[in-house]
Amino acid sequence: MERKDLIIGVHGADETSLKERFGSVSAFSDGLKKGFEQCGVQAYSVKECVAQEKKPHLVIGFQSVENETWQTILNSGRPNIMWAVDSAFWKNTEYIDQYATYDNFVLFNNTPCDNEPIGKFFPKLKHAYVPVGVDLDLWKRKDVEKDIDVLFMGRVEDYEAQMAKLQETMPELVFGLMKQIYGLALEHPALSFWQVCQILEKHVGLKLDIEQYILLFRNVGVMIAHKKRVDMIKALQGFNVKVFGNELWKKYLPDGMEYMGECDYRDSVDVVNRAKIVLSTQPFQLTLGIPERIFDASAAETFVLSNDVKSVELAYGESVGYFNNTDFSDIKDKVDYYLSHEDERQDKAKTAFKITAEKHTWKHRADAILQIVEIK
Repeated sequence: MERKDLIIGVHGADETSLKERFGSVSAFSDGLKKGFEQCGVQAYSVKECVAQEKKPHLVIGFQSVENETWQTILNSGRPNIMWAVDSAFWKNTEYIDQYATYDNFVLFNNTPCDNEPIGKFFPKLKHAYVPVGVDLDLWKRKDVEKDIDVLFMGRVEDYEAQMAKLQETMPELVFGLMKQIYGLALEHPALSFWQVCQILEKHVGLKLDIEQYILLFRNVGVMIAHKKRVDMIKALQGFNVKVFGNELWKKYLPDGMEYMGECDYRDSVDVVNRAKIVLSTQPFQLTLGIPERIFDASAAETFVLSNDVKSVELAYGESVGYFNNTDFSDIKDKVDYYLSHEDERQDKAKTAFKITAEKHTWKHRADAILQIVEIK
């Protein structure tokens, strides 16, 4: 079958007219549909397929979008791919559990550190590590003034209150185990949760079933991810840092830093273009992957300063700057250096853009999927 005869359905695509629903998942859905079209394939939203009585050869969507249609699709014999933007154990795990044994259900996980635990807990599930992509028509360079020295975009949770709550509600032994994992993860941020658990299994005989794994993973993950974000921002006291996210940031921001409020996904393109440096931190639950922020900022030719994640270094090399993610001891010096060396910063941003444009667009992701489909 030639590509022009293939029909691909994308869950959640073509809903961007509803501004309040246009977050990253909506943008991903539109971007992937466009990527398939650029590869010469007939791509439609799933709703279009239903309305026009089209029978797609493959259906794919992010997270649990339009999950009410999955059973019908799977029963028809067509493959349905769930692309997990977060870790498969972070959210929507109930759908993975429900469909793991279906021969035509496939999971794309957004971090390679999920591969081994998926293999253990869902041995019949077909899955692969596939990072998300970027839409170069949305994320692009704009001729605007760079009036923000350092930009960070992301939510923050009250990890201190969460720890206190868990101490009150968790059985003492479980809380002690969680604290041990939490401590190891803080000291060794390059390790994934799975790797930390493997260390404890080897040395103290820790063996977790899936319910225990999810309970500890989600609680530890929230506290680690948000403590790291706060520590990073506090380490930059004295710099012109603008923070976009939820209002809880007001609790943690040091004097002199400005909280800028929430930012719609589309508006964030303009904000990233205004920044000289965009901070990127790999969330604990996605260790070893490539953060979406790096794809987006580099597509806009804005320089990225990232925590020292090996997977990012392998993908982007010296086109991205890196800081120590254990104690942030060098982040001030790194920010000061790149703010003072504009030509070098811009050269690195251009190199990162080239890497993104040549390897990480939605067209690249669609083409990789189609190659697998064609072999099948």
